[in-house]
Amino acid sequence: MKDFIVGITALIIGLFFTLLSKDMPLLITRGYPGPSFFPSILSIISIICGVILILKSIKRLKSSKEFTSILKVDTFIRMFKDKEVLNAIKFIVMTVIYIALIPYLGFLLTSLIYMLLVQVVYGVSTFKALGISSAMIFFIYILFIGILKVVVPEPILGSIVFR
Repeated sequence: MKDFIVGITALIIGLFFTLLSKDMPLLITRGYPGPSFFPSILSIISIICGVILILKSIKRLKSSKEFTSILKVDTFIRMFKDKEVLNAIKFIVMTVIYIALIPYLGFLLTSLIYMLLVQVVYGVSTFKALGISSAMIFFIYILFIGILKVVVPEPILGSIVFR
């Protein structure tokens, strides 16, 4: 049952990112990969893996009595009481909030808060999570902003860090 749900999720995510990247060029001059090259590859891999999981779980469920119980309401209620499913839902909700807050708080501050919250929610001590999150943000800042000169989204009210 879990494989079926993961397969459907992988299929939906793959299709979603395929639709998002369809208007961007796949290749740019001289055959260099364009902005949709890697998202397209990852989307195709996600779709293929999702279809394989769906087919395997349907094949396995057909041979058991569980196949007829997939469509029942109590099966879904029981599934949402499962700790692993609740953890996945928490992660998805936190990720959606993280993506929504990036334009308002900026990439660096939002990423720091996101990494800290995810670790604390999943049981890492607050001080350890703060240390890991701060070190990762420092590493991201040095590598991407300092060395590679990547432009990251800044808060609406202006820059928090100096360039």
